[in-house]
Amino acid sequence: MGMPAVGATHEESVRFTQEQFDTFARLSGDDNPIHVDPDFAVATHFGGTVAHGMMLFGVLHAATTRWLPEPATPRYQNLMFPAPTFAGPEYRIRLEIREREPALTIAQTIVADDGTETAVGDMIAWSEGAHPEPQIGRRRLPGPDKYKGFRLGMTARASRLFVAAEVEGFRQLIDDRDPLYQEHELVPPALVGGTVSHLLGVELPGPGANWLKQWYEFERPVFLGEELITEVELVRFRPEKHLVDLWVRGSVDGRHVLSGRSLVHTRDVKPR
Repeated sequence: MGMPAVGATHEESVRFTQEQFDTFARLSGDDNPIHVDPDFAVATHFGGTVAHGMMLFGVLHAATTRWLPEPATPRYQNLMFPAPTFAGPEYRIRLEIREREPALTIAQTIVADDGTETAVGDMIAWSEGAHPEPQIGRRRLPGPDKYKGFRLGMTARASRLFVAAEVEGFRQLIDDRDPLYQEHELVPPALVGGTVSHLLGVELPGPGANWLKQWYEFERPVFLGEELITEVELVRFRPEKHLVDLWVRGSVDGRHVLSGRSLVHTRDVKPR
C-alpha cells in the first residue's frame, strides 16, 4: 500500500484510564495534580482528572503511525485543547491528509461522543521542504508585567536524559509502532515535549496549570543518552482570561532541538 492521497481519512476509537495518566506523569515528570490527584482535580473547573496534552500528542502520532505505510516523524506540530479529555469515556481519533507536497501535512483531532473536540491540530512530517506560516518567537507581547505573583521574563529550566526503558514504556503506553525509535534510538517527539509539560505543570506556572495550545518546531531529533535541557519563559499575561503565554526551547550540547510557544490557563494555579 502506498501513501494515502490528499483528502484520505482515518478514524479509530480510544478510551483512556487513570493508570495511563499516572504512567505518563511518571515518564514525563509532570505530576501536576490536575492529571493525577482526583481529590485536587474534582475541586477545579474540570471536576476530575484530565489527560496530559503531550500524552494526547503521542496518542495522535501513534494513530498516524498505525495508519500510514511508512514513518512520519513530526517536524512541526500544533495542537489546541479546547475541552478536557477524561478517563473513562470513549473518544474518536480522526486523521486527514491535507497535503503531500512539499511536505506531508496531517490534520489530527480527538472527538468526544457528543461531538466536542478535545484536541485539534496538525502535524507536518520531517522534511526540508516544510515551511509553515511564521510563528511568534521569543519576543514579549503587550500586557501587564505582573500576574499572580509572577513576572514577565521569569524562567524555569530542567535537564533530562532518556533511557531505552522509558522510551519503550512510552511506546507501550500509546501503542506507537514507529520503528525509528528502536532502529535509531530516538526519543519520541511527544516525550521530548513532555519535558515542557513537566516545567509548566510543576514549576512555571505550576500545579493547576492547564495547557490550552502549543506550537512546536522539532529542529532535530533527540537520541537516547543525550542530555536535553528544556527552558520555558513567561512572555505574556492576560489576567482577565487567566491566560499565560510562554516561550519554549530545548537544546542538546548547546544546539537547539526544540522551539515553540505554549498557552496555559491558570485559574486553578495558586498565586505565588
